Amino acid sequence: MKESNTAVAGTQNIYGANYERESMNEAITKADILKAVEELPENATLEDAIERMVFLHKIQRGLQQVEAGETFSLEEIETYFKQRRANQLG
Repeated sequence: MKESNTAVAGTQNIYGANYERESMNEAITKADILKAVEELPENATLEDAIERMVFLHKIQRGLQQVEAGETFSLEEIETYFKQRRANQLG
């Protein structure tokens, strides 16, 4: 998988809002954070909020990777794990 720092124009975030990213490493927006916090239950803890932010960031990063073509085929994954298993046993 190749790392890309190119902009992803005309993309939608997980809430459907359009955004433009300067790089693949940019975090979720303040609006995304506020919406996620508002959706937490009233008894949510700071840990719950942080866990939610990390989860949303990982989803957003994965979607950006798919759009940038940074994916593996099933065959590549199978080959990787077969080789890994062989190296562990050998």
